[in-house]
Amino acid sequence: MKNTTTLFKKIALAIFMLSNVVTFSQTKQFIYDYTFVADSTNRANVVTERMILNINSNQSEYFSYNKYLADSTVLNQLSNNIIPPPQSRKKVSDRVIKNNKSKNIIYISSIGQDEYIIDQNLKINWKLQSEFITVLNYKAQKATADFGGRRWTAWFTKDIPIQDGPYKFSGLPGLIVKIEDNTASHQFILAGIKNFSTTVKYPDLKKPSEMIAVSYPEYTKVYKTNRINPTAHLLGKVNADTYRELEIMSLKRIARDNNIIEIDLLK
Repeated sequence: MKNTTTLFKKIALAIFMLSNVVTFSQTKQFIYDYTFVADSTNRANVVTERMILNINSNQSEYFSYNKYLADSTVLNQLSNNIIPPPQSRKKVSDRVIKNNKSKNIIYISSIGQDEYIIDQNLKINWKLQSEFITVLNYKAQKATADFGGRRWTAWFTKDIPIQDGPYKFSGLPGLIVKIEDNTASHQFILAGIKNFSTTVKYPDLKKPSEMIAVSYPEYTKVYKTNRINPTAHLLGKVNADTYRELEIMSLKRIARDNNIIEIDLLK
């Protein structure tokens, strides 16, 4: 009973944080180029996505720039009573919100038709190395760690004394300006920096109460179940032939998505 109560409190806190995200007067924006190989059997197909890390005094938020633009357009259409057309599947749709004062993060991810808000306690054990490179004219030091079933090499700069980075990566004594895994499947590299005197708020299409709040272990179960049976939510809603066709298409798409960033989710 105690563990259940604690979980509910954490989820309530996560929802509160999300509903108040980016409410401060200034935002520092770090722009990353994220290059990845989604299908390990087709390594020639390399995808690049522009990612944003917005940081203010208490928290940071990481998201895809393309999804930001798409969601902004939909929100504008809805506010003008225009029914938006169906959105195409985004290459990167997940968001990460980090609280600067704790190890907890809020991970927002869509599975099927549902959007999940995941409370996750995360600590990455970095090992500092005595090697240096230059990224965007910043001197950056090497660090290594294991995370998500991969071995990562990060480069951070003390010239930007912010213990943060793209995706879920953080905890080094300076901003992570470059990071990649040892299979060269996923790489983030800092491409630019902007300063905003006003707030930069993500255009939420759903209220936190409309999302499904879960712990990270619960999310992993849902994620794995969906990969096995991605069209379960359509059962009984479409005819058998249509269902089978959609199931085959979904399973083929999932089979090509076999090199995800947290590869241990596939084990």
